[in-house]
Amino acid sequence: MLKGKLNVAKRPDVREKLRKNHWSKTKIIEHPKSMLGKHHSEESKKLIGKRTKGKTYEELYGKEKAAELKYKRSESMKRPKTNKEKENMSIARKGKYKREKNPAWKGGKSFELYGEDFTEELRTSIRKRDKFVCKICKKNGWCIHHIDYNKKNNDSKNLITLCNKCHGLTGFNRKKWMRFFIQ
Repeated sequence: MLKGKLNVAKRPDVREKLRKNHWSKTKIIEHPKSMLGKHHSEESKKLIGKRTKGKTYEELYGKEKAAELKYKRSESMKRPKTNKEKENMSIARKGKYKREKNPAWKGGKSFELYGEDFTEELRTSIRKRDKFVCKICKKNGWCIHHIDYNKKNNDSKNLITLCNKCHGLTGFNRKKWMRFFIQ
């Protein structure tokens, strides 16, 4: 790590920046996290991207550090999230992606939370009732679909079993599908 910091200061453009900011080589060595609170330039981002593209954690960080990073990431994903955290994540995602221009955009409907009574037991009972068969193509079905597209309406009459492919198709032309399922 120390060697890498000294090599950075050998590049003329970096050396000039350091000179302007009155940084000496010793300060760089003393402060290995000198990028904390700062941002990389676009040129630096491109260089980093070229250096890391297609490489695994092991190639970039070594076996021990890679194992530690993977463990931390997996643990953060496992932590159960409260309904409030899920709701906050949904709110944060709503404006992040520019999906409003997509013709399938329904005003963020996919970010709505399901009702509390939409449990695994309810979904399993609907699958058993429908004999794990898709109501459209008659193949194996696993997805539970709300006929009226209201995620809060978890009445068993409003829920049916669909296969993954057919469930994706029902996202378009909703009025047609509602008439199809009601008949």
